[in-house]
Amino acid sequence: MQTISETISAMVRWLVTFSPWPVRVRITHRAIAFQHRFRFQLVPPVVLRCLPTPLAKRFVHYVPFTKKKQSWCRAITLGPGIHWYWPKTTEVDILPIERQTLDLPVQTVWTADQQSVAVRGEVVFVVKDIRLAVCKTFDFQQTIQDVAQFVVVSVVTGKSCEELAQSMRCSQLTEEFTALLDAELKSYGVGVIRAFFADFSKCASIRVYGEQLQGTVPIDLNAGQYR
Repeated sequence: MQTISETISAMVRWLVTFSPWPVRVRITHRAIAFQHRFRFQLVPPVVLRCLPTPLAKRFVHYVPFTKKKQSWCRAITLGPGIHWYWPKTTEVDILPIERQTLDLPVQTVWTADQQSVAVRGEVVFVVKDIRLAVCKTFDFQQTIQDVAQFVVVSVVTGKSCEELAQSMRCSQLTEEFTALLDAELKSYGVGVIRAFFADFSKCASIRVYGEQLQGTVPIDLNAGQYR
């Protein structure tokens, strides 16, 4: 009895996938619908070979599904509201587009006067074109971080430590950082509201590369001998 009920439930779920599904998009979000289509050849090529050439050309011209066509996928932007789609051939991703903040990791950079400084940036952005952001990158937030870190290096290495400190006091550095990053991200459909340095200080960086050697014996510093 349980097997019959499970079979009926599975059939119902399978049939439901052939019906349209609703998707709700908030006013602060946008949705991207990836529509997939597969075009097939309904008439086998053997039939066309058996026909005379003039008749086969007319047959191909007037009868649908005679030529073999390739499958394709296209992206459509969905605005706020309720939309219906067919889950068998359509995938829908919903993403926020309004004001968002991205924390950049701390970067240790050399200035123009050979001073080592540690900086950490913040990026406040909006998504102006969700289709560009999704279709031109695999992960557009990771792309924003990569481009922002590159711009940080360009800004910091082009100035001395004293110039950086003066620019931060008069907000000139924030304006330059914002303008450069906005120009770099425009092609990805992202607009930068503000990009600034949240942390800035001189530092002495020590980097250790490599892995721990295998088979080493730990040393007891208190006893002054090997354990």
